[in-house]
Amino acid sequence: MSKDIAKDMRWHKDERLEDGDYLRHLADSIVWKEFDKKHAWFAADSRNVRLGLASDEFNPFGNMSTSYSMWLVVLMPYNLPPWRCMKDPYMIFSLLIPGHKAPGNKIDVYLQPLVDDLKELWNEGIKTYDASTQHSFKLHAALLWTINDFLAYANLSGWSTKGKLACPICNENTESSYLKSSHKLCYMGHRRFLPQEHNWRKKKKEFFDGTEEHRIAPNELSGDQLLQQLMNVPKVQFGDDEATRKRKRTKIELNWTKKSTLMYDSGKGKNKDTSKAQKDLEDMGIRKDLHLQKLFPDGYASNISRCVNTNERTISGMKSHDFHDLCSRTLKLDVLNQMKEDIVVILCKMEMIFPPAFFDIMVHLALHLPREVELVGPVQFRWMYPIERFLGKLKRFVRNRARPEGSIAEGYLSVECLTFCSMYIREIETVWSCIIDIDHKHEVEFENWFKDRICGSNATNVSKELYSLACGSDALVAVYQGCIVNNVRFHTKDREHTRRTQNSGVFVSGEDGGTKTNYYGELRNVLELTYMGNNRVYLFECDWWDTRDGTGMQRDEHCTSVNTSRT
Repeated sequence: MSKDIAKDMRWHKDERLEDGDYLRHLADSIVWKEFDKKHAWFAADSRNVRLGLASDEFNPFGNMSTSYSMWLVVLMPYNLPPWRCMKDPYMIFSLLIPGHKAPGNKIDVYLQPLVDDLKELWNEGIKTYDASTQHSFKLHAALLWTINDFLAYANLSGWSTKGKLACPICNENTESSYLKSSHKLCYMGHRRFLPQEHNWRKKKKEFFDGTEEHRIAPNELSGDQLLQQLMNVPKVQFGDDEATRKRKRTKIELNWTKKSTLMYDSGKGKNKDTSKAQKDLEDMGIRKDLHLQKLFPDGYASNISRCVNTNERTISGMKSHDFHDLCSRTLKLDVLNQMKEDIVVILCKMEMIFPPAFFDIMVHLALHLPREVELVGPVQFRWMYPIERFLGKLKRFVRNRARPEGSIAEGYLSVECLTFCSMYIREIETVWSCIIDIDHKHEVEFENWFKDRICGSNATNVSKELYSLACGSDALVAVYQGCIVNNVRFHTKDREHTRRTQNSGVFVSGEDGGTKTNYYGELRNVLELTYMGNNRVYLFECDWWDTRDGTGMQRDEHCTSVNTSRT
């Protein structure tokens, strides 16, 4: 690894600020810290890599058609600082699953080679060269979690996200009811997450079940308990044979469909308040004022007005920016604890005013979001937005629509090679690196070289002007809105607002790649640098218009017109 990357891979331990009150990086999370305690040998070397695995389905042709479905698997290293985590150059595109339809649970077959490599990285490690220390070491890696949408969650984890036990967190204690008229399941019963002394637990008619709530919230399952549940799941052989098709699960298997090898269709604009939803209320014998009638009852709207405060943008005491705070880059732990209470309250309040059909599994999952952040760190390291942007990048690689997988693989490898070379080109002395790096080297080193050359003890026959220039300018810089150069008056663009004349246009003749090019722009500022001996240098700060391809300008017999929207 290069010097910069080698240093950044140790950032989470060497440079990260840890005060115990904030979540800024995944290393601040409970899971990361518990992992370090349990595997001290792994945590002893901060260069050992923590990984996240992301998987998603996409159409390589960029349209909404489902006639062709492709899956990708990407690995993200989490040792890096926040400004490098989840960025394209550091994502490891490890697997591309082709096909006209999604692999479903058979994704385990495609993942097996990757799983074998991950096991090798965990157990044996791989010899790696550290450019920052100029020594080789044994690099190990660990997979912490997966990143995926809720549908892909079922394929990767083995827990079905459909049916009565759809919530993987509540597990077998998921509260669900079947709505006969709507032909769907609803997930309610959020009062059991309230404190035991909360007065809403004793209310009956306001809630869908019409009873008091005395149950406590379900316990958080440990990893050992989940593994114990998986012992009841038989081994599944995936394939296209009739014998390996969909099977009926037994009761003790809960919602587990398989032992993972890694071990909501929310239609836009759909209305949950339909005639079927009102019929469900009638079947359940609750909220008679909301049963199906010819005219919609006024009570529904008045209930909402009591619960929603449009002036303070609050719902039942929960501010609208709470969810925004949940996704912030820096999150305070006491704020997070308050969110856990607020979300329970708002879900209970929604149970009072919305029909059961509203409460699909996606509404229920909001209950678990604050605890998830507390366990595994800030949301921006685990959400799907960077993955979706990465998918858009892969789609642009498709040049041959008959072979989309080959186009993506070829395009990605080309970018990967160029990225690799760009990281190392400045550290390797070659003819090409000297040519490419000359501008950067001049920018960084010239000032000190020039000062040593002119002001050093070996300097002879140096003019006063050259000597003052080498000593550097005064730290104070004067800024003007006008200047006269070679009897030509210049004004800045801002000064022209109060004048009838225009003198801000500038023109420079130069070269671009060996081709003679005329540059056009407008003056923004005039800077005066003062040197010893009362010597001065004037600089023009300008905005330049892009005319390099010839389409940004037009010439006729008398004048040249320039497109000023392209800077």
